[in-house]
Amino acid sequence: MHEPPLWPPPPPPNRPVLPPGRKADTRRRVRRGGAGFVLTCTHVTATRGHTALRPNLALELRDLGWGGIQFVATDPLRPPCALSVQIKDPSTGGIFHARGNVTWCDTRRVVGREIHVVGVKFDEIYTPMATCTWFFQGPEPPAPAASPVIGAGLPNPRRRRERFPVDDYFVSVSRETPYGSSAKPVNLAFRLVDLSLTGAQVVCTDLLDPGSKVRFILHLNRFSDMLQTTAEVVWSRRTASRGGRAWSVGLQFKFLDRNAQKLLEYMMNWFTSEKERMHRRE
Repeated sequence: MHEPPLWPPPPPPNRPVLPPGRKADTRRRVRRGGAGFVLTCTHVTATRGHTALRPNLALELRDLGWGGIQFVATDPLRPPCALSVQIKDPSTGGIFHARGNVTWCDTRRVVGREIHVVGVKFDEIYTPMATCTWFFQGPEPPAPAASPVIGAGLPNPRRRRERFPVDDYFVSVSRETPYGSSAKPVNLAFRLVDLSLTGAQVVCTDLLDPGSKVRFILHLNRFSDMLQTTAEVVWSRRTASRGGRAWSVGLQFKFLDRNAQKLLEYMMNWFTSEKERMHRRE
């Protein structure tokens, strides 16, 4: 009686059996060296209101990125171990604060002494996104010099920027007060219609003349960042809101720094994502 054939068939003799190939990790991992930063890592206590001084467990910051940090610790730390992480940049005074968990610890012997290299993965980040970008990616390279504009003196071309609505926000538009004035700014904004990378459309309770300068403030409750900048009134027309006692105003942002530009890009990516669009349709 013949035995049934084996399936799958065994490999030929003298040929090693290789494990199945592992899919390449395509995630972008940007890491920045920790030189020049001051790192403070402490244990997270379970009890609130505990005021005892907790020792710093960090000796040296090796590198940092959007996912976590790698540092040299005073003692071996066994995962999982919750840590409070604070990184300070003495050159700018900026501070990054987060909470994370130890994922691995490697003890090595170097020049006759043991060092403990620890990896921490962030669970919560309490620092605004623009500041995080500075810590994780470093300063932005200088922008290239603007090419000469042909036809100077002609009207500016129409702004071709995608506009997007936002929700759960606080908006303020106030006239710029003269330097040294003690007058309290009055918020004229009633509703934010939409936003773009270069400006905003706002319904205001008073007429604002085109060409006048205003102070624009936008705070989104779901983010810890606040956008504050000077804007110029491009156009203004009466609207039906508030029984016709309101004006729809088009603003163009002026003097946006790099952090404000990055914040606007982050807002645009968030509010124009497919997930957010579907959420607004519900």
